[in-house]
Amino acid sequence: MTASIAVSNLSWIGHAEGPYLDLLASECAVAVEVVPSLALDGDPVESSAEQRRAYRDRIADAGLRVVGLQSLYFAQPELELLGDDNSRSAFVDYSRRVADVCADLVGRSMVFGAPNQRRRGERTMAAAMRQAAEVLNEIGEDAAERDAYFTIEALPPPSDAISSRPSARLWSSWNSQRREECVATSTRARMIQPWACRSQRNRLATSK
Repeated sequence: MTASIAVSNLSWIGHAEGPYLDLLASECAVAVEVVPSLALDGDPVESSAEQRRAYRDRIADAGLRVVGLQSLYFAQPELELLGDDNSRSAFVDYSRRVADVCADLVGRSMVFGAPNQRRRGERTMAAAMRQAAEVLNEIGEDAAERDAYFTIEALPPPSDAISSRPSARLWSSWNSQRREECVATSTRARMIQPWACRSQRNRLATSK
C-alpha cells in the first residue's frame, strides 16, 4: 500500500502559503492538514462559505486536498471538554461549528489535541472519562452527519487526561463498557485515537 503524505499548514506560519503548497505538491505530498485559525481570517467558525470555498480552491489549485483540521480551538482557548454544564454546552456548540468548517473544506478528520482544554482538575479519572465519553459521543454524532470524525491525540502534561496511547485505549475501553455508541482504534504514528460514532464504522473501514 502506498503511503499518503499530508503536511500541516503550521509548517509555514508567518510565510506566504503559495510557494509551500507548490513545494509539497512537487515532493509528492497529497494533502494539507489545516489549522483553521491560520487559514481563515479571525475565528474560523465565523468565516463565510465563500471564504472557505476560496481556501479549498487554493489548496486544490496546487494539486492538493484538505485531509482534515487540527488545533481546533486556537480561537477559543477558554473552551473546556471537562468543564461545568455551561462550559460543556459551549464546547459542544463550537465543536459542531468546527465540523461545519471541516465539511466545507471537504476534510474528514478533526484532531483534538488542546491539552489545556481537557484537564480533569479535581475530577477522578472515572468521572472525567464519563463526561468525556458523553461529550465526544455527542459531537461525534454531529460530525458523522457531515461525513467527518473527531480524533483524540494523546499528549504529555499539562494534559492530565489521555496523556498516552494506553490512556487513550483506556478511555475508549471505558466507553465501550458503558455501551456508548462510539468506537476507537489506534492507527496513527502521532498517537491519535480516531473517535467515531458507530454509524461511521463501516465507512471508515472501507475508506482505508
